[in-house]
Amino acid sequence: MIYRVTAFWASLVIAAGAGLAYGQSYADWTVNLKNPSAYSVTTVNDSGRVLGQYCFFDDNTCYWLIELDSSCEESHKYPVLANGDTGAVSLELFCYGRLDDGGYAYAFTNFDQVDKIIGQSNQVGFAIPMQDDEFRVVRFNVRGAARALSAMSEALAKRSKAVPKNTRDKRL
Repeated sequence: MIYRVTAFWASLVIAAGAGLAYGQSYADWTVNLKNPSAYSVTTVNDSGRVLGQYCFFDDNTCYWLIELDSSCEESHKYPVLANGDTGAVSLELFCYGRLDDGGYAYAFTNFDQVDKIIGQSNQVGFAIPMQDDEFRVVRFNVRGAARALSAMSEALAKRSKAVPKNTRDKRL
């Protein structure tokens, strides 16, 4: 599972960072329905970092993933504070490891909380604790997220049975 997510994620991060169009756009979000193993909805912030929902066909599971420049140890979990228009919530990230572009891939362990804060906000920020009482903050505009996620859900329903939205992987 870790390799599959990391390999798929790396290909999308590289494409997004290079500014390549690979699907239908909805404001700041892009829907990719061309990959034979998964569909995705992603956005890229001003710093080139990627946030997205990825739904894999082989195990019918969806994940909220984020690419950061903060290093991590593969398979370890890290705290993160999410802040949106409706408030803040404490979350946890699962590290998938280093990507080819030098960034690090993380999965949010609570799909529903991430889905809720993105669905109810115009902008979302994530504060990641660093050493020496410092925080690294990344922000994403979520304009168009609801329409993009709806388009992907419709495509998933047409492809086969709907993919459950969860991160109930035993390693998470």
